[in-house]
Amino acid sequence: MECEPTGAEDPAGNVIAAPRLIIIEDEEKYEYYTRRPWGLDACEETLSLWREVIGSEKVVCVSATVDEVNESPKAVPLRRITHGEINRLKSRIGEWSYFIDEEPE
Repeated sequence: MECEPTGAEDPAGNVIAAPRLIIIEDEEKYEYYTRRPWGLDACEETLSLWREVIGSEKVVCVSATVDEVNESPKAVPLRRITHGEINRLKSRIGEWSYFIDEEPE
């Protein structure tokens, strides 16, 4: 997980960054971003929420919209790279959704 700077700044001069989740499984790599980049503080807060959901869990469900899949039989060690927009993370200990910011009162 990381906050990837976009090269842009908000009007106050603060860095705009996109939260990114990278999963590597055998010969496949998955890179998921949020739909929009945010200020660095909001990006770091999102990563913190993701860490709470993932914790030390061995199984985590990821809901995402796939934008692109690149396959190469010669790519070593990665044969397939999937890029997409993350919508939701869920594990036994919690969940995070791009579309739901907080619980209703």
